[in-house]
Amino acid sequence: MGLGDWVASSSEMGVRPMDGVWPCPFRGFHCCPDGMAGSKGFPRLIAHIKRLHLSSDDRKKVLREAISTDLDLFVSVGEALKSSGQWLCGVCMCLHALSRGCHHEDGLTVFNRVVGDTEEFIVGIPKLRTGKEVVHLGGLVVDDGLLDRVFSLPITTVKSIPPSCRMAFSHALTAALGKVATTPDSVEAWVRLLLLPRCTLRVFRPSNRQEHRSGNRKSLQCQSIRRSLAAWGDEDGFVELILSLLAQPSNESPSLDKPSSSSVNPTNHPNVKQCLRKVADGHFTAAPPLVVDANCVFKCITSFPKGTSCGRDGLRAQHILDSFCGEGSAIAGGLLKAISTVVNLCLAGRCPKTLAEFVASAPLTPLLKPDNGIRPIAVGMIWRRLVSKAAMRGVGKEMAKYLGDFQFGVGVPSGAEAVLHSANRFLNEFHSDGSLAMLTVDFTNAFNLVSRTSLLHEVQTRCPSISLWVDFLYGQPARLYVGNDHIWSTTGVQQGDPLGPLLFALVLHPLVHRIKPSRVPTKTVETTITLFQLEKRKKEM
Repeated sequence: MGLGDWVASSSEMGVRPMDGVWPCPFRGFHCCPDGMAGSKGFPRLIAHIKRLHLSSDDRKKVLREAISTDLDLFVSVGEALKSSGQWLCGVCMCLHALSRGCHHEDGLTVFNRVVGDTEEFIVGIPKLRTGKEVVHLGGLVVDDGLLDRVFSLPITTVKSIPPSCRMAFSHALTAALGKVATTPDSVEAWVRLLLLPRCTLRVFRPSNRQEHRSGNRKSLQCQSIRRSLAAWGDEDGFVELILSLLAQPSNESPSLDKPSSSSVNPTNHPNVKQCLRKVADGHFTAAPPLVVDANCVFKCITSFPKGTSCGRDGLRAQHILDSFCGEGSAIAGGLLKAISTVVNLCLAGRCPKTLAEFVASAPLTPLLKPDNGIRPIAVGMIWRRLVSKAAMRGVGKEMAKYLGDFQFGVGVPSGAEAVLHSANRFLNEFHSDGSLAMLTVDFTNAFNLVSRTSLLHEVQTRCPSISLWVDFLYGQPARLYVGNDHIWSTTGVQQGDPLGPLLFALVLHPLVHRIKPSRVPTKTVETTITLFQLEKRKKEM
């Protein structure tokens, strides 16, 4: 029997044991024509695979290439491993029990079950993708449409993970990140990662007076998170979590005087109109990637201010820090490695473009300015801010040198204070004789009116290593959620983006250089240009 014939027959019988004999998934390789020899029962099957098929580096190399290029073989091997309680490390091609890790020079690789898919039992070898795959689970389509429905709901995640739940959440997060790392082109893997906090860290809502009591409420909150994390690892449980999430009432108080989604056109609200003028007026515009290490990523995670808010996915920086603490510290190294891998995938432009409008999305908070105007602040999701922080760390020093002494808003600690004290010192010194003039130019709605065409051009020219990530964020419109509705961000950079000041400074820098030939000392602090003119007074004869 040939390999192709065996694949067909194994698919028909669902790779199930027949008469107490489980066929070897590598039938047709290494003089294993029928797959029956030495494979009676799971222990003998595993021993047979190790002895015959994984006995040398050459055979391991052949099987690794075959698994990565043959979808049917990949599925068959995954089914056999799932049923036998084993997982295959694609790096060294060794079999391990589900509770055991695989030690390598660069760290420890562990098995993490998410929903029990067969591809989870083959770690390190990406599943062959045939076109755009759409995953259906219990009537749900796991794609960007599902993400849209969930992101349109109120954010109801806990501010901090209870200590007793941190280990379980660490495992779930590590597994979700690992699936993204092994299949970066899979929309379904990214969607699951973004849905994880919403589905598992929901705030418990008491239904009676007894549950409202503080002690009972804390206990019930822990039980709710543990149940959700247990259900997350099962396909049916995942569907139930999504359905219960979609069934929750939309009773969140919107940010802008409650623009209801049931209204005819929520953008008619005056505050929303002001935000639209700032983030959407005008026309829409359309190197080797930066690679960061785990140490850089960890510093970026710990740099978030305590209590920093979440994006529309509900994940907070505190949730990640909680996953490193307590019981979660046992797998903190593996979790940090998985996070670093996904951060580098984002910097390399591997996140699917169809998810860009969601990854770059943010709840919009309109702050009232002294002149009664609106300053729209976008609070992006933690993943987006984390990648942008890493990008800023990677190019910050180089860009600070390029921007030179003409700006104090990017890469200059306490830059605004330095400009303020310098200006006061100059004014105090020359105020009496009137020989110094100072002009301060403050741009109106500066961040949101930057041309994205110029922005993308400057990034590609000056710091191409982060251009793929910047293009992913600003190369297409992004959703800004106002209550339960959303408007589109199509111009400028978002105020609240860690890369925002750098991107604005890059666009502003050519203008500063045009002022330079006039020999007027110039200082810029983000959205303000200050010009100093010192004139020598003629001495009286």
